[in-house]
Amino acid sequence: MNYKREYESDEAQWYRNCVNAAIGWRYSRHMYCGQGNYLNRKADSVTQMQYALNAGANGTCNYAYADTADEDMNGSPEADWTWYTYVANNLFTSTVATPAMPWRDPATAVEGTLWGRATDPGTGDPIDGATIQVGALAAVETDGNGCFVVTMIPAAAGGTAYTVTASKTNCTTIQLTGVVVLPGDVVRQDISMCNSSPGTGDMDNDGDIDTVDLMRFFFCLAGPDSVYGSTHMCARGDADGDLDIDMWDLAEFQRNFGQ
Repeated sequence: MNYKREYESDEAQWYRNCVNAAIGWRYSRHMYCGQGNYLNRKADSVTQMQYALNAGANGTCNYAYADTADEDMNGSPEADWTWYTYVANNLFTSTVATPAMPWRDPATAVEGTLWGRATDPGTGDPIDGATIQVGALAAVETDGNGCFVVTMIPAAAGGTAYTVTASKTNCTTIQLTGVVVLPGDVVRQDISMCNSSPGTGDMDNDGDIDTVDLMRFFFCLAGPDSVYGSTHMCARGDADGDLDIDMWDLAEFQRNFGQ
């Protein structure tokens, strides 16, 4: 998206700077310039699109489709439907084939993409700023939603298995083995890390409070006359610290169930 006014000299240069930068960043993929025709006269839109194509863009696209031009340059675009024929007559004068994209075809692709989301299994919160590394490739970081994307991962026909390493300061490093990346495809691999201890009731100490914990809790629910040692499995359900498992503890367990 590169929406600039051609008749404003500063903006015209910004447009060209952005096109040039995008061409430099496309690597072995395509770059299509999103040109803001609603900001420009028809002739200026053609000038900008021609610049992008001459610079090496694989194509152009436009915004907006309803208000097509601003011929009087007053900041209020017009729905001028002659814009389409003008561009057809002055730029896109012949039909061309869609550029080939071999990296999207599993039959020809030699790379794939892995993405996912890193979350705290205890709370479900996203993990921001975690480092994710696929094999020996350059590492990436998760964003504020815990999401990460690793692209251009070498992948053979049928898929290539990698070890995915997730790390963050003050968290246990996680390694997932056998994560298969498919050529020409996007594979999702979510990661649980930086586990926050759930509330009282994690009877099997696996980082959550589920039906397995419920069964063990009921086994321990013997009332105030049965006291457990502080290291006993049943002590994990002792919410009020009195070393027994009674109805007070059941109320807390119910509150934490599902964490």
